[in-house]
Amino acid sequence: MDTQTLEKGQWQSYLDNFSKALGACLTELEVSGLDIGDQIEVEGVTLNGISYDPKDDIVTIAMTSKDDENVEHIIRQPVELVIQQEGGHVASLTITDNEGHKQIARLKKPLALPAGD
Repeated sequence: MDTQTLEKGQWQSYLDNFSKALGACLTELEVSGLDIGDQIEVEGVTLNGISYDPKDDIVTIAMTSKDDENVEHIIRQPVELVIQQEGGHVASLTITDNEGHKQIARLKKPLALPAGD
């Protein structure tokens, strides 16, 4: 599995392109940290998109639950965005916040989008 860490200046355009190419994609969201352990926040949800707002320094992960409820996971003051690829397809995105917590969005079907876009 290949990994790529994006510079913060690339986040907004990368996540916009990622979200446009996404379509209906099942995902799970895991949150992990030394103080909280590893926790599955949601699983079997449809990932609608991930966006970065540089003005407010927030990443928003938009999802739809199995019950068609909109779910948002907000990451304040993110410090790192790592893309994991499998066979040239995006398999997961890991966003680390300023407290060291990692939010890992794992795509159930890897998305055909080059990590550098």
